[in-house]
Amino acid sequence: DPAWGSSSGGMEYPTLFTGGANVIAPIELQSPESVTVHEAGHQFWYGLVATNEFEEAWLDEGFNTYMTGKAVDHAYGPRGRAARYFGGQFGRGAKTGWPVVAPEVWIPRGGSRRVDLRADGEKDPMAVPAWTYRDRSSYGTNSYDKPALVLQTLEALLGDETMIRVLRTYARRYMYAHPTTEDFIAVVNEVTGEDWRWFFEETFFSSNECDYGVLVSVQRAPPASGWIEGPEGPLELALPAKGASGGDWRSRVTVGRHGEVRLPVEVRIELDDGRAVDETWDGRDRWTRYEYPGAKVVRAVVDPRGKLALDIQPGNNEWIQDVGPARRSATKWAARWMFW
Repeated sequence: DPAWGSSSGGMEYPTLFTGGANVIAPIELQSPESVTVHEAGHQFWYGLVATNEFEEAWLDEGFNTYMTGKAVDHAYGPRGRAARYFGGQFGRGAKTGWPVVAPEVWIPRGGSRRVDLRADGEKDPMAVPAWTYRDRSSYGTNSYDKPALVLQTLEALLGDETMIRVLRTYARRYMYAHPTTEDFIAVVNEVTGEDWRWFFEETFFSSNECDYGVLVSVQRAPPASGWIEGPEGPLELALPAKGASGGDWRSRVTVGRHGEVRLPVEVRIELDDGRAVDETWDGRDRWTRYEYPGAKVVRAVVDPRGKLALDIQPGNNEWIQDVGPARRSATKWAARWMFW
């Protein structure tokens, strides 16, 4: 554990790695726990499996970052949100400011990595030699953040048990063998018995963004007007009074693909009568629409189980008809900000 501020922390060597403890780091930041898990994990991916980090950095740093998040989340749960007050930034590498953690704000696994993916994800495809990335930030995003989110998304699509079998087969088969990206893709296809090449074309070999969102329209159906079929069969003339209210509720839920990455996505619709409807969309088109005549939608969520860790804008994934709780939350945080 080198001296704080020495720039020697967080580095892996065979059978030796450096940490990076900070005496004033809040426990919610999980530092130095996370960096310890990460650097120890390198003993497996770049040590035992022995991938070529110079040519395919994501096979080492990316796999290790994914496994770090999985291990730390299993051991400690989601980590706290580091706050910035009085010009200080808190977390790994911070040297100034007060170590304050925003209360009741927790980041789920992979959540903090979307920031870099949103900023630099379109600069380069992930699967290119490390020296060909446009700049340092693109290298960091495509070697650490994006591959970790891609593997987390793959885990959600395959299921945890299948993903573990994939990783076990890959690690044991290619121990000291310097495997490549194509070797890993072949193992995924072999273990699952399906062709997952399409997934890697959308993620590993692409710089496109993944972003799904939802829009909801809830209106009263207009009253019947004109010649309509009556109860007995013959047509009857319906002339609703001016300003007459409509009939039953008519709800439309539109799910849009705002990015170029095409992945299957789940949608959960909650209605005012207590029903919940689960829809599945292949995500190939730009949008799809679900209609619920006679029902009032009160909540709609794209990717309700958070499978698409690659989605760069989770804020547009949910629509809620009753904005009361959200408004109260915003008021609470605004009041705290004004106080400080």
